[in-house]
Formats: sequence, structure tokens, C-alpha cells
Amino acid sequence: VHPSGIVATANYIGGTVDLVGPMESDYVSLPTTDKGIISTEQVKSEPEFGGTMHMVTYDESAGTKSLLFAVNAGNPSTVDVIVPTTGKVVYTVPMPTRARRLTLHPVLPIAYIVYEKEGVVATWTWLSADGWNEDGS
Repeated sequence: VHPSGIVATANYIGGTVDLVGPMESDYVSLPTTDKGIISTEQVKSEPEFGGTMHMVTYDESAGTKSLLFAVNAGNPSTVDVIVPTTGKVVYTVPMPTRARRLTLHPVLPIAYIVYEKEGVVATWTWLSADGWNEDGS
């Protein structure tokens, strides 16, 4: 759940991220359909081991300004940077090998990325989410 109240879900086999919301405090379940569901464009990769889109997260340090970061474990593997209010993929970060998980440090501009095939965790320097422009630059 993004700080704005938008719920982001990675569609493993479909290769997209669905965005629902924002959630309102008095809702017990998902919002009504008049709020709609936004789907991102399908990632440009072939499924590997059955799926592509593994997870989606955001940068806690940027709060409601944070973009979403979706891990695409297909071939080629990428991290897609998404505007949460529109579902637009504004930047695609190529991964050197199949990425499975991404965790952003809560304070420092560091990303920890699990490379599944190699069985290693890589440490990347990473722009904090409020450092990305909405056009992905």
C-alpha cells in the first residue's frame, strides 16, 4: 500500500502492475468500481519459470511523493519505475541477470536486489524516489 492510499499488486503471469484506490479510511474492502483499476502496460520481456512481474514496492523515505518500483523477473529482467496515480512506466532499469526481490533502504539511497539465478544479494546506489522526475529522468 502506497502512502497515498493506492494499493499496488504485481501480476506475476500477466506482466503488469494493477493500481487500485486510493483507499478511504472507512472502507472495509476494496473501493467501489467507480474508482477503477489502473493497469500498467505489459512488461517487454518473455516469462521465465512461469512469470514476469514478481513484486512492487515504494521508497518509504519519499512518502507520498514516491514512485513505485516493480521487479520484472522475465527475460530480460528489469526494474520498472511507475507513477502510482497513472500507472505510467516512466523508466526501465535493466538488470544484469534475473532479479527477484528489491528492498529500498528506509533512509539511505541504497537498493538491495536479490539475483535469483546467482543466489546473491547486490547492493546498488539508488536515487531516492523523490529524486526521479515524472518523465523517468
